[in-house]
Amino acid sequence: MLRPYQEAAVKAAIDWIKTKTEPAVLELATGAGKSHVISSIAHWVQDNTGKKVLCLQPSRELTEQNHQKYELMGERAGLFSASVGRKETRFPVTYGTPGTVVNSMSRFGSEFACVIVDECFHKDTQILTDYGYLKISNHELINRKIACYDELTGRIVFDRPLKVWSNGIKNVSTVNHEKGSFTCTDTHKIFSEGCWTQAKNLKAGQKILLEDLHSNVITKLLRASAAVVKRLCRAT
Repeated sequence: MLRPYQEAAVKAAIDWIKTKTEPAVLELATGAGKSHVISSIAHWVQDNTGKKVLCLQPSRELTEQNHQKYELMGERAGLFSASVGRKETRFPVTYGTPGTVVNSMSRFGSEFACVIVDECFHKDTQILTDYGYLKISNHELINRKIACYDELTGRIVFDRPLKVWSNGIKNVSTVNHEKGSFTCTDTHKIFSEGCWTQAKNLKAGQKILLEDLHSNVITKLLRASAAVVKRLCRAT
């Protein structure tokens, strides 16, 4: 059973879907039970449109967690993630990781009516574009091509983002390394020693890959909870 604020979030999403075709954003604090909200929205869309729903999460852990929460409702759902070892699209709802889905877009056709995306980047995250660095909160980012790491070629490629939006306040990590530092959400994945690792799981002494394709050693990590981040935002 959903909590009152979760019910309100689900209702707001459903009302939007009924009357709009543009993307919508739900802002839910850390610990608000986003996986339950996502499950309820996905179930409603599938049940009322008869079409499939794709739910994207930035990590294997979140993908498996959200998938489990959906199946607790008594419904079957698919997993589409190379790190999980499953690539299923036969179920009404599919939970996947972005990288695996992007590499298999031909399997996601018109039978999918809705895409739900979980998690976000920190608003001050610096993004390398074809015109230099911009904060992810800069409205000009949508007009620039951004740097992406291609695991297949080991090269940096530039591609245009589809959409940028605000998704609320999250726990953050500040990563100090040999060449500087950056701040990102705890769930932001960093390429470290051959694999993608969430920022909250990094440790001092690990090597991380920067945009110059050189590995740099982490010298220190600082954590801040969403509550602390919220207080800092109010203070500034």
